[in-house]
Amino acid sequence: CELLSSVCGEAECLNVEGSFLCVCPKDQDYNVMIAKCEPTQTGPLVERKDCYYHLSDENLCESVLSSLVTLQECCCTLGAGWGDNCEVYPCPVYGTGELVD
Repeated sequence: CELLSSVCGEAECLNVEGSFLCVCPKDQDYNVMIAKCEPTQTGPLVERKDCYYHLSDENLCESVLSSLVTLQECCCTLGAGWGDNCEVYPCPVYGTGELVD
C-alpha cells in the first residue's frame, strides 16, 4: 500500500500477503473500475431453488441437477425445470423467444 499510495482511491488500503485489498466503510462496496466506494446495491432477494434435469420422469424429485440456483442459472444451462419440493416450473423451450428474467 505504501508503494501504491493512491491505488485504492478513497478506500482504505490493507496489505495482505503478496497483494493488497481496498476496503470501504460499512454498507459500501469498492468499485474497481472507478477506484471509489459506492453504496451497497440492495434489491429484491433472488430466489434459489432446485434445478431439475428431466421433467418427464416419474421420479422428478430424484432428477435434481443442482440445488440453490436461480431460475436464470437453471434454465440458461442444462436445466429443464426449477422449483422446490417437486413443485417445478418448466423452463422455456430453447428457440421459442421466451425470456428468463
